[in-house]
Amino acid sequence: MIRPASWTLCLCLLSLPLAYAVFTGGADDARAFSVTVFDLGLAGLAGGLLLFRAAPASRPERVINAAALFFLAYVAFQLVPLPLWLLRVLSPTRAEVAEAVIGLTGGSRFAPLTVAPPTTWLQLSRITSYAVAFFVSRQLVRRSPFGRWTAALPLVAIGAAEAAWALWSGGGATELLTGTYPNRNHLAGLLEMTMPFALMYGLSVLNRSGRRGVLAMTDVAQAAVPLALTCLMVVAILFSSSKSGAVACLLSLFFVTALALGRGMSRGGRFGFLAALTVLFFVVIVFLTPSDLVQRFGAISSDQPTEGRVPIWTDTLRLIAAYPLFGCGLGAFFPAFLRYQFTGVGWAWTNTHNDYLQLLSELGIVGFIAPAVLIGSVFQRAVAASSEPVAQETRFIGLACAGSLLAILIHSVTDFNTYVTANGLVLAWVAGIAATLGPPATVGAPRASSNVEFGVGPIVLLLGLAVTAYGGAWLMLLQRPGDAQAERAFCRFGVCDTEIALKTLRAQARAASPTKSTALPADVLLSYLVRDPAAPYRWDELGDAFFRAGQRDKARLAFARAVALGPTSASTLLMAADFQFDAGQKDAALDLTSRALKFGDSSLYDGAFYMLATKKVALEGLPELLGMDKPTTVAFLKWFLQTDWLNVNAARTGWAWAVKRGYADDAVARDYTNALLGHKRGRDAWEDWVSYASRGNTEGYPTSNRIFNGGFERESGDAPFDWRLHAAKGVKVTFDGGQPLEAKRALRLTFDGTENVGEIGVMQQVYLEPGQYVFRAHTRSHNLTTDQGVAFRISFEPSLRQPDLSTDVMRGTVERRAEDVEFEVPNEGGFVTVRLARKPSLKFDKLVKGTVWVDDVRIIPFAAVKP
Repeated sequence: MIRPASWTLCLCLLSLPLAYAVFTGGADDARAFSVTVFDLGLAGLAGGLLLFRAAPASRPERVINAAALFFLAYVAFQLVPLPLWLLRVLSPTRAEVAEAVIGLTGGSRFAPLTVAPPTTWLQLSRITSYAVAFFVSRQLVRRSPFGRWTAALPLVAIGAAEAAWALWSGGGATELLTGTYPNRNHLAGLLEMTMPFALMYGLSVLNRSGRRGVLAMTDVAQAAVPLALTCLMVVAILFSSSKSGAVACLLSLFFVTALALGRGMSRGGRFGFLAALTVLFFVVIVFLTPSDLVQRFGAISSDQPTEGRVPIWTDTLRLIAAYPLFGCGLGAFFPAFLRYQFTGVGWAWTNTHNDYLQLLSELGIVGFIAPAVLIGSVFQRAVAASSEPVAQETRFIGLACAGSLLAILIHSVTDFNTYVTANGLVLAWVAGIAATLGPPATVGAPRASSNVEFGVGPIVLLLGLAVTAYGGAWLMLLQRPGDAQAERAFCRFGVCDTEIALKTLRAQARAASPTKSTALPADVLLSYLVRDPAAPYRWDELGDAFFRAGQRDKARLAFARAVALGPTSASTLLMAADFQFDAGQKDAALDLTSRALKFGDSSLYDGAFYMLATKKVALEGLPELLGMDKPTTVAFLKWFLQTDWLNVNAARTGWAWAVKRGYADDAVARDYTNALLGHKRGRDAWEDWVSYASRGNTEGYPTSNRIFNGGFERESGDAPFDWRLHAAKGVKVTFDGGQPLEAKRALRLTFDGTENVGEIGVMQQVYLEPGQYVFRAHTRSHNLTTDQGVAFRISFEPSLRQPDLSTDVMRGTVERRAEDVEFEVPNEGGFVTVRLARKPSLKFDKLVKGTVWVDDVRIIPFAAVKP
């Protein structure tokens, strides 16, 4: 029997790195990960020395051992350099990527299966840590001198502490809780795995007391703590507003409750019990679910019910098809995914938000079998232990494991919890507990075939040594930030930080020559390309370096490979377009630019337009030539009107394209016309506005009526040639239908009696050719106070040299009337402004109150006036 002190030491060595990982946000930054891995290695060393001993293993146990060790061996195999001829057989797509690198470097004709060796090394250390946690937790349960539950209680403590912190730091029920995690879904993932252990431990204490026939108060008090922690964790899951977490938690609770209470019932009894349980859970969901979570579930009926996940899953299937048998390498989903991403472009999807699809894409069919067999086997043992007539303590532990595993299996459909170090360790710990359930091996079985446990202890010792060394190496590297030479040395052993190394080299180049380009030479970039040969951003930077060095042929090859690996990467496409312009391939450059604009976002548009302007491309008609969509067209208009690259003709052809394609709306028209007016192109602004506003207009605009929206039937777009409604203080602007003007809709101005109003805030600018016109408006007023009333005022721009005109002033109560004012526009025509205004009163009783209605405002060419 193991000494309690030795057992406790092993439990502490396993618990501390898990707690550290959880409370450092999942341990996914470099330092927290390194510390966690290093400490887990110590747990493996202690466990390998103190916990393992020779013992027979049952057939299911041997399957579980084999699956766990095969998983490790398989990922290690993905890192082994293979001859190119063999790579073509095993993974043709990977061979193609390798051949492209060899074509430039002329180096070794060997390459590993993974397209991102440094990342796969990192993931190998992660799953090795998971394996240490799995084997050590399993032995802690098997050899516990304090009972089976003791090895599971650290999970409860860590989960409860995280839930308490989340609720306390998140402001209670009004926040989307994340706890120490950066993501609420990963907080929910942790809690949904630990919560079943708190629940079942509390119930097992009550059950133990009940079997003795007396429900002792000490047992009730002992059970109350874990049951209260269960409630705490459930509340934290719900208030995290994680949809998948809530569903996984509730389905897990439903499953274990049905499994626990339904055993021994008849078929009819089980049916009734499940129906009642379903109703109970429905009531809980309806009445106890927080409002934030209800709103998030309500979004399921919107246009993005899965928050963009399903299209990414579809693109992931293309990645799986490209690497079907052996995958692209564990952890290499990004950047390998960029070649097959056609939705959600502009976002770096480093995870596919589906553990099953991501593992299948990274491991291939062959590698996916091992974790599937491992998790499937331990889940089956947990379910069997919870439903078979075994010891009560074992049964409750089985229920806890089954609920925990089911929750994370459900949640993994829409998230990547197993890629979060802390949550992956919890899963490994739970799997280790579940692996101890079920019937033991037969003691009398032949040693030659069943004594497999003898080999596991030394293996765990070696695994612990490996991850301790790897974690320690990372910690040493992190102590030398900015040392690119040290990073290259460490990278020979799988400890690589490419981004930091390149950043350091660029900083050194900047310091050495502040006035020159800090771009790195091609030979340096080539040495880093082999680390990420499937990354388009490595290839386009290399292509730029070749071009600067005058090696155009190599630059062309590099850019072609970059475009092939990142067909929807806007930055890569734009860099390739810039090269093609310089190489004299204008058609190819324009095609690449068009694709870049299609897949890019607003952060890229200015750079694209600047490039087109500097490359002396004819900008008139460019939107149609490039087939620009609405966001790109709008950005095109803004850029050429709001930068030093003023090109009104280009902007006007872009506007014509926008109107023709239906891209223009009130907001775009407002910004566009304001920009043209700002550049003193008033006539152009008017003509382009009319081309937009006259489409589908039924009020005779602008032929028989120069006032746009004179009947106020549509909402104001706040453009210069539309109504601008900015009510002054003391005035409220609303709309009435029907009475008192017998119109479909009329403008209503309500003066509240608190201000001596002057400018009211209702105006529209109109361009008029020379000639005679009639201004007409239908108005009505009710109880309008003070000696100064409201009237329409027509103001001419200074070049017309005409005095302002005004309609009759409305005071008091005036029934509906038509206001007509004749006027003439001289010279070559110009702008007039129509506004509602009031001359401020100079009397003591000057605060105006009352109501004014306005409708059917027109400026009619005199020849079209009906007698």
